[in-house]
Amino acid sequence: MKIKAYRVHQLGARPLAEVAGWIAERPLPGRQFGGRFDIRLEDIRVGERILWLDFAHRRIGHGPGRMAPDQPIRDIDLAEGEHFGEDTAVVVDMQTGYAAVQYNHHGPKVSAIEEYLRSADMAVAGARVADGIDPDRFGFTWGMHLNPDGYDRLRELGIYREVSVQINVPGATQHDFIRGRALGQIIDHVVPEGTETVTLSFKAAAPRNSALGDQGVEGLLTDIRRLGDSVQKAVVKGRVAPREPIEEIDLIEEQLSRDVPLRIARGERYAREDRWEALRSTLQLWTETDQLPVGE
Repeated sequence: MKIKAYRVHQLGARPLAEVAGWIAERPLPGRQFGGRFDIRLEDIRVGERILWLDFAHRRIGHGPGRMAPDQPIRDIDLAEGEHFGEDTAVVVDMQTGYAAVQYNHHGPKVSAIEEYLRSADMAVAGARVADGIDPDRFGFTWGMHLNPDGYDRLRELGIYREVSVQINVPGATQHDFIRGRALGQIIDHVVPEGTETVTLSFKAAAPRNSALGDQGVEGLLTDIRRLGDSVQKAVVKGRVAPREPIEEIDLIEEQLSRDVPLRIARGERYAREDRWEALRSTLQLWTETDQLPVGE
């Protein structure tokens, strides 16, 4: 199981454990918010410091089938109203805000979890966009956390020469990324309807010592990190100093991550308890090895 690191920042008045606890008190049919019915908080456990969460959604499109050494692949019969579902486990250190998140190709992505929790936080407060309430005052941001070497290399760049990014447009726009943000304005006003993926490249002028504006690049990097798994490629090129060679930093490759082997349980799924424990132990390992600096 692949595990990725994120840093959770609280935007609203309520901490994550409170919002998640409020959701968990509701019956399963009442755990959808913001007009979306494809994601819900499936389970929660709250400790003194650690928060365990599991988010699920319906799998859309072609589903799995049954097969055996002496049998061809067959459909799996589902009862009326049942669907194939996928879930993503999350463990959060409530004191530092760092999170270890299971990567599940078909499960809810971090960008979807972020939007879901923002809608839930607004529901707790009885706040509505239709009433002129700013949704960015609610919920939590989940920024991808780079490994220490990646952060050091990025911070050392004094001259930004190029930023290239490839984004899954449905994933970016579906989770309300577009409002008032640098990349979002481009996606909202320039990209034709029906676009699946967009690739953007921002390059400095031809002279060797020319550079992109620091503030603009930092805004783009913030947007990129917020989009999480909706970003398919993100590369930054620049120099530490005018006469230094160009450095290339791939933000996707530099995200702090870890692969942990797990035992397949009955039904060919990783048991939730096993996933949670792998996430907790990984978070502890990253903390003990100073890969999650508290003062950052």
